[in-house]
Amino acid sequence: MPFPGAHVFVVDADSYPVHRDRLFCGIKNPNKISVMKKTGTKRPNTSYYGLIADLVTLRIGDYIIFYQMRKEESKFDRGFRGIFKVVSQPFFDDSDIDGLSSSVGPLGSNGKKVLGKCPFCGTNLSEKADANTGEKVCRDCKKQLDYHILPNRVLIEPVKVFDDPIDDNTAYIDRNFIKADLPVLWTMLFRKTSGEGRARSITHILPEEFRKLQVIFETNCRASTNNRFQAYKPSKSQQIVIPLDTDSSGELKVEAFLEAWMMENIDKSKPIIKDIIGNPDELEYFGNNVLYGIGGEKVDVLCIHKTDKVRHRATVIELKKGTLTEASVRQIEDYTKWMAQLVFGDDSQTSKNKIQPVLVGFNAPTKVINLAKKNVAGTKPPMILEYSVGGGTINFKRVL
Repeated sequence: MPFPGAHVFVVDADSYPVHRDRLFCGIKNPNKISVMKKTGTKRPNTSYYGLIADLVTLRIGDYIIFYQMRKEESKFDRGFRGIFKVVSQPFFDDSDIDGLSSSVGPLGSNGKKVLGKCPFCGTNLSEKADANTGEKVCRDCKKQLDYHILPNRVLIEPVKVFDDPIDDNTAYIDRNFIKADLPVLWTMLFRKTSGEGRARSITHILPEEFRKLQVIFETNCRASTNNRFQAYKPSKSQQIVIPLDTDSSGELKVEAFLEAWMMENIDKSKPIIKDIIGNPDELEYFGNNVLYGIGGEKVDVLCIHKTDKVRHRATVIELKKGTLTEASVRQIEDYTKWMAQLVFGDDSQTSKNKIQPVLVGFNAPTKVINLAKKNVAGTKPPMILEYSVGGGTINFKRVL
C-alpha cells in the first residue's frame, strides 16, 4: 500500500462542529454543466470536475485536518483543527445531517446541520453567497439558507481532536516551528496568498507539512476530553463517477476529466501509468494542482517516491486535453528547478536529476517530440504520453 496521504478540508464555524461530531467531510456540489456567456454553449463545468479530482485523490487510511475559516472574528479564531482518518471511499448523498443535541458550547453542533439539498426546492447544488449581504442563498430558488449544502462526502474517524486551533502565524512563520524537520508550510502558504478564486475545499499537503502540524498540535494544543461522536450513516449514497465524454475527434471535452481519472487511478497499476509511477508502495505522496509559487504557479500532478526512508525520485506530470505544443515542453522543463527545491530542499544538479517530467496529451506532433529529445534544460528528458478513450477508460501510448 502507498504511504497514507494528508489533506486539509476547509470548514467554518457552522459546518466544522457537525463534521467533527458526525464524523464526515462534506464538499460543495457545483453544477456539472456550465454555460458560455457569449454563445450560450453548454459544456462540462471544469470547477465541478476539478473538485471531483480533489475528492477522488483521497484513500482509505489518509489523514484529514480541518481548516476553519474565520466567520465572526470576535467569537471564533480560524485555524487548523484536529486529526482524523479517512474510512470510506468518496460518495454522493443528499440527505441532511444534524448536529448532536449533547454537543454544546461555542463550537458545539447542537442546533446546527449540514444540508444535502435545498429545503425549499430540493436542488442538491451548493449554495452561493449573496453579492450584497454575503448570506447563503439557494442557486435555484434564491431563498436564504441557514446551512451549507454539501452532498459530496467521505466518512472519517478521529485520531486526536484538540480544543484549540493552530493559528496561521504559528503554522507558517513562528520561528519556534521552522526547523530542518519542521519546514514552512509552503503549499498551504502559497494557496493562502495566491488570490481570490484559487482556494480549494481540499488541499493535499506534503508529508513534512502534516508532520509539522502534528508537532504543533502536541506542543501547543489541549487534547479534547469531550468527544461524544455519533457517526453519520449514509442513507442513499451514490458512487462518484468520472465521465470520459469526448468530441468527434476523440479528445476529452474538458481537461478535468483527465485530471480526475489520473488521480483516481494513479496508484492502481494501470498499463503505461504503472511503468511511469513504478512500485505504488513507494508513493510517499501524490497530489493534483500542487502550488509552488506565490504567483499561483502549479503542477498538474506531483508524485514523490520514497524507499528505505529516503526520497529518491519525484514525478511531475503535465496534463493537456488537446494537442501538445512546444510551449508544453518548455513549461514542464521549467518545473525541474522549483520541484527540486520543493521536494528535496535544494536545486542542485543532483536533486534536479531526481525529477522526472512527464507530458500527457491527446497527440504529440513530431516537432514537439524532437524538441523534448533535445533536452535543452540539461536535466532528465521528459516522457511523453498520448491518451485515447475506449472501453470505458483512458488508455496511453508512450511516444518518448
